[in-house]
Amino acid sequence: MKHRLSDQDWEFLVTKFQQHQFSELISSAESFSILFAKDDRVFNILGLSYENTGDIQKAIQNYKKSIKITPNNPVALYNLGNALRKTGNPKAAIKAYKRSIKFSRDPETYLNLGNAFREVGEKKLALKSYARALEIIPNYADAYASIGYIFQEDGDYVSAIKNYEKAFDLNPQNPKLNAVMGFALMSTGHLEEGLKHLTSGVGAVKFSLKKGISLYKGV
Repeated sequence: MKHRLSDQDWEFLVTKFQQHQFSELISSAESFSILFAKDDRVFNILGLSYENTGDIQKAIQNYKKSIKITPNNPVALYNLGNALRKTGNPKAAIKAYKRSIKFSRDPETYLNLGNAFREVGEKKLALKSYARALEIIPNYADAYASIGYIFQEDGDYVSAIKNYEKAFDLNPQNPKLNAVMGFALMSTGHLEEGLKHLTSGVGAVKFSLKKGISLYKGV
């Protein structure tokens, strides 16, 4: 009995995923999961497909099945972390991200680990995670933006702007980045420049002038 899908069947599933044909993919992959119950890839792509259709609980179930088959699979662990954060469980997500990093030092995993740390109030650990991401990719715009947001949360708009500027130089078209950068600039008295950025990011971020802090949730 074969334990893994043929290359042709796997390419079929990947193509369906790339074409966003998630319902058809789920139907096929569920059948494959019975025939090839030892193929961790089937459960991982099932998890991704369920996640894309909004069924986070089924996504988590399938990521866990994939990890049970291959405990050192950094991709499934990373995906599990992302899904857990969507359910409002950043503490569990941190565990998944940490396990993923043991097997693959991926900058995006460090970034999301930092975001999860930030969500539980561990800002120093978040900054360390972002720094690790930058060690791997020095020109990582999202890492600079996330560092800037932590400074902005703490009211250090000058340091926030410095990091936003680095991110902006790398990714000037990001509307969310424009919005938070605009708010930080306006908070330091640079009204005209801030307004230009804020206008570019309108609709991409919610912010409250009354509280004086952006409600932005991640670039």
